[in-house]
Amino acid sequence: MDKIETVLAKQRKTFKDYRHLVITVTKEVCIVNIIKGRLYADKKTMNPIYEPYPTKQEAVDRLTELADELKSKGFSEEPREVLFQIPEKEIYVFDKAKNWDGVLSSKELSDEADEFAREYLNIQNDVYTADDFTNVRAAGLPTIYHVEDSIENYQIIEPVINARYQAWKRLKDSGAASS
Repeated sequence: MDKIETVLAKQRKTFKDYRHLVITVTKEVCIVNIIKGRLYADKKTMNPIYEPYPTKQEAVDRLTELADELKSKGFSEEPREVLFQIPEKEIYVFDKAKNWDGVLSSKELSDEADEFAREYLNIQNDVYTADDFTNVRAAGLPTIYHVEDSIENYQIIEPVINARYQAWKRLKDSGAASS
């Protein structure tokens, strides 16, 4: 496995906004890892998404496109070490939800995230479905409520939801997704 990466950051008033762009090359696929986050004096947040590409060149082109777009928005390249100067205390969506009694409402989500969540969870039809969660984490348990609320379980389900989001976004961008 080979990696290509760059870190771009932009200083804000109380934190440094960063994007850690990494290409992971495997035999079958190349993955562009886009890690968005903030660097505070005492913590680092991160929200990773993954984009698979069939060839290394397509992944490199996408990474270059992202880097150029960020540079045009005032981001500049930083050494990779800037990400590791802060004690590890990453904040995930999982942690954010705990701050709101385990619930993220549409007020805490971007418009796109809210739209995805409503479709993914079938909220627009007044039905809450958690098929992926049930199949991935709760298989063999009496109910989904028997799954331990832990960062480890979040890290297991997060890539599944991420893949669903990427598929939903491709459908939406192609105009095939329902409104």
